[in-house]
Amino acid sequence: MSGWTFVKPKGKGKGKGKIALPPPLIALLKLQKEAQQVEREAAGERWQEWDLVWCMPDGNPLDAGDDWDEWKEILKEADIDKDARVHDARHTAATLHSNRAWTSAWSRPSLATPN
Repeated sequence: MSGWTFVKPKGKGKGKGKIALPPPLIALLKLQKEAQQVEREAAGERWQEWDLVWCMPDGNPLDAGDDWDEWKEILKEADIDKDARVHDARHTAATLHSNRAWTSAWSRPSLATPN
């Protein structure tokens, strides 16, 4: 896993492991940070610092209702009738990973790893 970055997630979770981030994801996160800096400058004094990766143009958290509506649209476009939660997709990814349904070297180590 040469070039991968291992980071400890923020939050209140009890997990003590780290998450492996592949180089392409690091590059995308850096682009997001740059885009957010442009939004921060445009918002000026209206900017609300929440230390978020994705947020509204003024720094406030994304609206959960909008996010939910977009998720439901994705399910509809994918012709999935199950009333799945976003969190369910994480479990699906873990199951596919453990079954080796995904063979990409990019995806295999992307779940949380031990210290």
